[in-house]
Amino acid sequence: MPFIRTTTNKIVSDVDAKTIKAELGAAISLVSGKAECYLMLSIEDGVKMAYQGDMDTPCAMVEVQLLGKADPRELDDLTGAITKTLGTVLGISADRVYVNYLEFEHWGVSGHNV
Repeated sequence: MPFIRTTTNKIVSDVDAKTIKAELGAAISLVSGKAECYLMLSIEDGVKMAYQGDMDTPCAMVEVQLLGKADPRELDDLTGAITKTLGTVLGISADRVYVNYLEFEHWGVSGHNV
């Protein structure tokens, strides 16, 4: 049950949001046991953000939440896929994208914890 929240100062069109959804949906399978059919996504665009004191150049913060522990090499691959997607779709340079990972022991869905 992964969740990926992308926050950016760029405005994201509906077409670009659907492309990001599709590409991150495919990329989540880089992490063992994770699949698009369980992925929830959030894209928060047009946020007032600054990186290195610069509010005008596109940047993004991506938060990936996972149930359980993941292999660090798989997370490295996922980070590469995320930054590639944001670069290709939104034109955000990889060096202006932060990706962090939160791994949880407990996760609730459908009225109970798994």
